[in-house]
Amino acid sequence: MRQGHEVCVISTYLATADLIPGTTFHTVPLLVNRFARVCHNGSVGTNGASSRSSPFLAELRTGKLAGFSNLMRYWAAPRELRFHVRQIRSVIDDFRPHIVHAMRIPFEGMLAATAVEHYPLLISIWGNDLTLHATDFRIIARLTRQTLVRADALHCDCRRDSRLAIEQWGFDRSKPLAILPGGGGVQTDLFLQEAADPHLRSELDIRADAPVVINPRGFRAYARNDTFFKAIPRVLQARPHTIFVAIGMKGNPIAERWIERLGVRASVRLLGGQSRNQMAELFKIACISLSITEHDGLPNTLLESLACGAFPVVGDIESLREWIEHGVNGFLVPPGDPDAVAAAILRAIDDSELRRSAAAQNRAMIEARADHSKVMPLAEKFYSDVIASRNGIAVNA
Repeated sequence: MRQGHEVCVISTYLATADLIPGTTFHTVPLLVNRFARVCHNGSVGTNGASSRSSPFLAELRTGKLAGFSNLMRYWAAPRELRFHVRQIRSVIDDFRPHIVHAMRIPFEGMLAATAVEHYPLLISIWGNDLTLHATDFRIIARLTRQTLVRADALHCDCRRDSRLAIEQWGFDRSKPLAILPGGGGVQTDLFLQEAADPHLRSELDIRADAPVVINPRGFRAYARNDTFFKAIPRVLQARPHTIFVAIGMKGNPIAERWIERLGVRASVRLLGGQSRNQMAELFKIACISLSITEHDGLPNTLLESLACGAFPVVGDIESLREWIEHGVNGFLVPPGDPDAVAAAILRAIDDSELRRSAAAQNRAMIEARADHSKVMPLAEKFYSDVIASRNGIAVNA
């Protein structure tokens, strides 16, 4: 839009037309996405209002019932998608775009693969599209393959997903492919500023000399928050003044049960959702950032924490090995091992020289590979290359 492009957005979630200013905005809300309005604490909608049903909804969204709710969601989704194909196709044909970009495979990519007929279709893969959703549900696997076979181009945020898409899911390796950070990369003008808010520690009741460990991942099916919480008392036994800040967990009954059961309430700050500016300030007071997941691509929160100088302790999975070298600029740990997570946290707290060295390397890496001002021109050029490729025009590498 800033470059003079006309953009049409089709949202499969309920949203207002002013959500993305400057666009032509349409909503085609999917019933299977309505559950996304249930926050991780069980409240519904954007006002965070809770009710008597909130504990049950939180369990359904992130607790013991999440597996069942996901099964029902993935059973219903393919049956619902076909009812929206005609409407999606009509909106696209009326707009007559140069390119259609579906931002993830389930369910937007699946819908676009059927609805888009006359325009180049670019599919983006999110971190769990291939390693979690497509492997756990047979019908999702079939639709994932159909989507990647139909795609004219592919965007991934890690090399692992490009390899899987080609080797296992039918994407044609001769078609255009880009590996770029999601969300356009890191806004370095915000996250690379080293000065932290001097009042934030006092607002969170954190003493000036306390090590701060931040978990920005919230509750997700692939995040090992059981490991996170179990590691806390192990760390506190050796470093009792350490404070753990958990984003997106305020009011969540599962988180509340963990901190009560483990007796660590005084050392944990459960926060709600945070704005980008607030996340930048939180990362700047943290000495360690956690991302203990079993499935992932390249999380934006990881890149943002690297830009702020927080030392990363992350699950040892293939996509994160593309950015983290164990013992050099972070630690890779088994996601299900709280002892290993606690040991990594303690080692990072104790080794200030390692943290300083890693912070310098990570900031340089973000500037070189994930700076928003560099990533977005590459994304725009990729759009042009995809359009040219579809039109039979030779594209210079």
